Amino acid sequence: MIRLLRTATVIAVALVSAPVLAQDYPAKPITMVSPYAAGGGNDFVARTVARGLGEVFKKTVVVENRPGASGVVGLGHVARSKPDGYTLGMGGIGSVVLRSAFEGERSIFDAQRELQPVALIGKESPVLIAGKQLNVSSLKDLVALSQREQLTFGSPGVGSAMHLAGELFSQETGARMIHVPYKGQGGALSDLLGGQISMVFTDVSVALPYAQDDRVRIVAVAGRERSPKLPNVPTMVELGFDKIVMENWYAIYAARGTPPALIDKIAEALRTAMALPQIRGPLVETSGLRPIVEGPRELEKQTSEDNARWRPIAAKARGS
Repeated sequence: MIRLLRTATVIAVALVSAPVLAQDYPAKPITMVSPYAAGGGNDFVARTVARGLGEVFKKTVVVENRPGASGVVGLGHVARSKPDGYTLGMGGIGSVVLRSAFEGERSIFDAQRELQPVALIGKESPVLIAGKQLNVSSLKDLVALSQREQLTFGSPGVGSAMHLAGELFSQETGARMIHVPYKGQGGALSDLLGGQISMVFTDVSVALPYAQDDRVRIVAVAGRERSPKLPNVPTMVELGFDKIVMENWYAIYAARGTPPALIDKIAEALRTAMALPQIRGPLVETSGLRPIVEGPRELEKQTSEDNARWRPIAAKARGS
C-alpha cells in the first residue's frame, strides 16, 4: 500500500510539474547538437534554425558539433541527455532512418526508439556532382562511364542519406561504384576536388560554390522537382530514372521522456522561427531547403513511410 501511494505521488508530481516546466522554459541556454562535422548541409541548417530559435525564446542557443558514425555519436548524446528540452538534436532521414536500415540487426543505436520527435522542419533533394577528371557533361555520360569502369563515390558516413542515394543510383543504373565514407561532407568534397574520388551526392548549399567556379560538374538533382537554386540542372526523373528520388528531410529531436507540453512549446517556437524572414530566407536561398514545419505526429508518419521505402534498398546494398 505504501509503495502504491509513493508511485501515485510521483506520477501526480510529474503531471503537475510538466506544465510548470514548460511554462518556465527556457530559463537557461539551449544546446543544439549537429551530428555531423561543420561545413555540411546539416550543420548549416542546424546553425540557422538555432539562431531563429534563440530569437524566439530570447535565449542563447549554442550549436555543438558531435560528428561520427553517421549521426550516432551526436544523436546518442541527445538521447542520453536529461529530458528537459535543453539539449536538442538536428536529425534527418540519414541519421534516423537510413543508417539503422543499412546496418539491420547490427545497428547499435535506434534513433526512432531512443529519441523524442519534436518537429519536421524542411526537405530538400541532393544533387549528384562529378569530379572534373571524369570529363563527363551529362548523366548519360556518367552512367556509361560507370558501366565501363569502376568509380568511387564519397559520403558523410555509412548509412547516411548521401551513402544510400549512391547505393540507389548504383542499383538503378548498374553503375560500378565503391563507397568511400568520410566523417563529414567536407572531407568528401576535398577529395573530389583533388581527384581521389569520382563523385558525391551532396546538398545544394554545399555543391553550389564549387559549381559556380567550375571546379565540379553538377550532373542531376535526385528529386522529383528541379532545385530553385539550379533551374538548369535536370532531375533524374526527367532523365529517365524515375526511381532515383531522395527526399532528404531535417528534423529536431529531444531525449525520450521530455514532457509533451514542453515538446509542443518547442515545436511552436520552431514554427515561429521558421517563418522569420531572416531565417527562412537563408534556408531557401542558400540551401534550397523547402521549410515545412510539422509536429511530432507528422514527423513519425514521415519516418514510417521512409522505413517502408528504404529498408529493402538498404538490405540490397548491404548484400542481405
